[in-house]
Amino acid sequence: MEKAIYIYNQRKFDETKQSVSGDSNIILIHKTSFEDYYFDVGEVRLFSTSQLIIFGVNEVLRRKEVVMPYPVICWIDIYHVNEMIIMLPVIRKTDASNCVNTPDDIIINPYSRESRN
Repeated sequence: MEKAIYIYNQRKFDETKQSVSGDSNIILIHKTSFEDYYFDVGEVRLFSTSQLIIFGVNEVLRRKEVVMPYPVICWIDIYHVNEMIIMLPVIRKTDASNCVNTPDDIIINPYSRESRN
């Protein structure tokens, strides 16, 4: 296994105990490359489902002012949670050499403010 993506998918609040708990899923990534392609787990993004349907990936990226450091061939939808879609960019292996080493474990929290912007 090369990478793991940890995704919160449900948050539970217990006001009597003043605690927060929840459920999550883990996606294990066995290989981050295939033939001439690289799956850039370090640039995985969380998008609004409705915005993607209405505007498409390129317009959503533009509206969020996301500029990718290399050309993206396509985006792969890898998970759905809370009206959000987790997307993984696919790039050429030759462009992957420009990528910064990403951590082995990626945490995605669709409840955070940064994710909703």
